Amino acid sequence: SMIASTGNNTNVVKVQSVCSTWKWHLHVGNTRSITLREIAEIIPNATYNTDDDKYFESVRIWLRKPKAVVQLFPTGAGICVGARSESEHLKALKRIGDILQEKLGCRVGAGFRVTSMHITCRLGDVREQHLQNLPRLFSNASYEPEVMNGLEFQSKDKSVRACKARLHIGGKWVVMGGTAVTEAEKVLDELRSALRRVEKSLEAEHQHGAQLLHHRVPGSQAGKRDSSLPRQDITASVPAGSEAPATLFSLASL
Repeated sequence: SMIASTGNNTNVVKVQSVCSTWKWHLHVGNTRSITLREIAEIIPNATYNTDDDKYFESVRIWLRKPKAVVQLFPTGAGICVGARSESEHLKALKRIGDILQEKLGCRVGAGFRVTSMHITCRLGDVREQHLQNLPRLFSNASYEPEVMNGLEFQSKDKSVRACKARLHIGGKWVVMGGTAVTEAEKVLDELRSALRRVEKSLEAEHQHGAQLLHHRVPGSQAGKRDSSLPRQDITASVPAGSEAPATLFSLASL
């Protein structure tokens, strides 16, 4: 089975990115809170973004170790993207907190929560026939190549309904929305099982079609001419005394 084939990069789940939200409580003692403009001036690789609408006011911070991008808002909400694990997100939070405590002497309290993950995997040799036939057998799959590049698949398991999977020709599989690798693995197992069923269905249809073709046109008689039929010469239809056109030829010469 092509779907069950294994290799160095097959069936290996890789976390490409994790998105998390934070709730910051920035204050110096009991006197005042820290503004976003102050944070942008203190932390390296930080930019202060403002707009006429206060909702879009924020500070964006680029971190190298760990590699992540953090965005803070006046409400205290924070978003972090780019890091590849929960531990890297916590390191990013701790690094920003240490800088603020060192520069301004403030205490940083934050609530941390992973909201979504971007995970990829490769499922072997997946052909377009697999993507076309999956929706026919499974109501939770849809394939519209004119609208979306790839097949959309959602697990029937209610515990991982937040995971949205997309399968591409060639076997590349992407899942978004889960909050843990175990959730993505459940969707992967369900999708792999569905692909095996589709492959068996395609093999059965191919064998059935081959049997019908064999019964309709026996190989021993196909392409043979009945020797009892006389050979005909199309020049016999030319009237006597007239010259046959150059384009006419005798069937006996074939």
